[in-house]
Amino acid sequence: MRITRIPLRRKLFGALLCSVSVAACGPAPEMDPVDEKSPELGAEQQEVIYGADHRTDVYAYTASAALRQRAEKSTVALMRPSALNTSNPNNITFNASTLQSAYNLCSTQRFLSDPTPAFCSGTLIDDDLVLTAGHCISTSDCSNTRFVFNFYRTSASGLQTVTTQDVFSCQSIVARELGTVNGRNLDYAIARLDRPATPRFEPAPIRPGSAALPVNTGVSVIGSGSGIPFKIDDGGWVRDARSGTVDYFIANTDTFGGNSGSGVYENDNFTVAGILVRGETDYVNQGSCRVVNQCTDTGCRGEDITYVRPAVDHYCSVAGSQRLCGTTEPPPPPP
Repeated sequence: MRITRIPLRRKLFGALLCSVSVAACGPAPEMDPVDEKSPELGAEQQEVIYGADHRTDVYAYTASAALRQRAEKSTVALMRPSALNTSNPNNITFNASTLQSAYNLCSTQRFLSDPTPAFCSGTLIDDDLVLTAGHCISTSDCSNTRFVFNFYRTSASGLQTVTTQDVFSCQSIVARELGTVNGRNLDYAIARLDRPATPRFEPAPIRPGSAALPVNTGVSVIGSGSGIPFKIDDGGWVRDARSGTVDYFIANTDTFGGNSGSGVYENDNFTVAGILVRGETDYVNQGSCRVVNQCTDTGCRGEDITYVRPAVDHYCSVAGSQRLCGTTEPPPPPP
């Protein structure tokens, strides 16, 4: 799945990190190469591929100009300050192992030379607001989180140049939920950046309304699965809409730890419909190395994706935004 995979080998930054399973975990101060996704309430898991592997580098993606633009202008990777080498502010590099080294992957696997500095993903949804998973960030580790734009490949061997203008700090967490609330299993966070990201970058539009997505609706994911540069996966579809609770839906997206917090788009008009939070085990052993876990399109447990509407409604109840809430008026005082 693509739940935030946070390495269990290192100190977990506060919340319980759930490896690659259905457990909701919080990010660790330093990430280890052990996949982790948000726990559904506490299991371990890793990444997984359903059917064909649809992950595509941004430079090679040609199916939709809108999705490519979401990757280039609206997607962020969450990293620790220690993962960034800012000695040259006009060309930031990354302190991280390659994917092959970090996860002991076999030479037959894809993206082996990609660096792995990210521990979660997120989406710009307003001038200075990033949507991600609740297990990816909390108030206690806000100051130790960086939001990095432009983390994608421009060719098979080249990365888009990242400068200090593309790196943002966390000012505060304005809305967050992690756990069961009124019978709904929720996992989301909205973080306020230290400065507006626009007009350099562009907020992704939010899916209107609060209705459940119909089963078989096509969905796409953009993020840093296993911590690597952004990949676009447009081959998923909704397997279970959970229309009775509308807290999260289950899809067969090709996502991994590090994809936790990724924006999940419905494929009709590419609005953000959800946040990737949990999923199936990502990697499995094959002799002395590891390979991506392979499932059929209808097999395994699927990937859990929190609906976006609870996060937006929470934010609008405590803050206010013309873009997100349709008003510039301040919210009413709490009762």
